[in-house]
Amino acid sequence: MHAKTLWRVRGFSSRRGSEALRKPNAAISLWFIRMVTATSKETRKNKILVVDDVAVNVQLLTTYLTSVGYNVIAARDGQEALEKVVACNPDLVLLDVMMPKFNGFEVCERIKAEEATRIVPVIMVTALNEIEDKIKATEAGADDFVSKPFNKLELLTRVKSLLRIKELHDQLNAKVKELEEAQERLRQLAITDGLTSLFNHRYFKEHLEQELYRASRQHTEVSLIMIDIDFFKRYNDTFGHPAGDALLRAVARLLKENIRKIDIAARYGGEEFTLVLADTTKAAASTVAEKMRRMVETNPFEGLPSHNNGHITISLGVATFPIDATNSNDLIAMADQRLYQAKQQGRNLVVAE
Repeated sequence: MHAKTLWRVRGFSSRRGSEALRKPNAAISLWFIRMVTATSKETRKNKILVVDDVAVNVQLLTTYLTSVGYNVIAARDGQEALEKVVACNPDLVLLDVMMPKFNGFEVCERIKAEEATRIVPVIMVTALNEIEDKIKATEAGADDFVSKPFNKLELLTRVKSLLRIKELHDQLNAKVKELEEAQERLRQLAITDGLTSLFNHRYFKEHLEQELYRASRQHTEVSLIMIDIDFFKRYNDTFGHPAGDALLRAVARLLKENIRKIDIAARYGGEEFTLVLADTTKAAASTVAEKMRRMVETNPFEGLPSHNNGHITISLGVATFPIDATNSNDLIAMADQRLYQAKQQGRNLVVAE
């Protein structure tokens, strides 16, 4: 096994101390100054995790990195490194190979194995110069590696390059997230009724087809409730369309708040609503319909004008698959027919047979 060594920085004179950098040629010096100057504002927001159990090494790397504006977090061993990768969310990890508890290869493998940290660039820093060691670092998931003794300019260039790649990766991920959110907003707009925020007629038809297909495969029942606000046209004519719209929203909210998560409430059109109840028998659906009828009848609808002897009421028709119909169109027609019967029989009524 290779012995653990302190860093001997290439290009430094012992007479001038460990901070004396070997003079490169003038063109390289100018390029390096421009590079650091151009990125000094940008790098201040980058966090770099330095992992090494030798304090002198950590101090030296910290000096290099903070001199160009990076924020540095230190870890003394592999276990602490794994904890800080999660807790501190660094933009890059400089990882020594020879450490207690977990060596650098093991730490790198664990970082790259986790979904939340696998995109964090890892630079392996090692005195091991055998080709097998470099292959092992690559297989562990390392993005780059530098060998001791190393050149400060080379190290900072590699750090800057990988940070730029991560920045582009983060920007791409952010754009993808924005597109996904925009797509979801568009999807919601496409399936939502603009006035009541319930599902719209189009989505209702699609969902009902899906529920009937599922029920036919699983040999279960699906119930459909058609709902109509009694005397709604008179309400609109008496109190105006703004009041009518407010009433539609209030009734829609009641329906939505009093169904299960597996059920849906939709606006069928005008003052008509519909409920699709999954895995629900006719008897159970009739109970739900009666509950909705009483809930609307007894609701004060504060802030809204009332009519029909001071009450807002609804009529409801219930139909169940596959007892009453074996396809969506016939099921809707049956529920609608029973809704019509409820209105013909005096309104504020549930008809299920």
